[in-house]
Amino acid sequence: MSLIDTYGRVHRDLRVSLTDRCSLRCTYCMPFNFDKWLPSETLLTATELVKVIEIAVSQGVTEVRLTGGEPLLRPDIVEIVSRINAL
Repeated sequence: MSLIDTYGRVHRDLRVSLTDRCSLRCTYCMPFNFDKWLPSETLLTATELVKVIEIAVSQGVTEVRLTGGEPLLRPDIVEIVSRINAL
């Protein structure tokens, strides 16, 4: 099975934002009106993230891009990458 949008395009890649946190302080992550980061408990857990990606892979996704903010600021980044790699 494949992920097909309303224009008939097959999607084989998935972009997943792991966090809104970033240490670079550029205007993309911290615009002029920036107030505060999302509370940690609102982010998906490693297990939840892997489950979403697992479902996408079962639908034909072959490439996963981990983005953010800065994904390397997630304390469980090694676990997430290892589990995705095992899919």
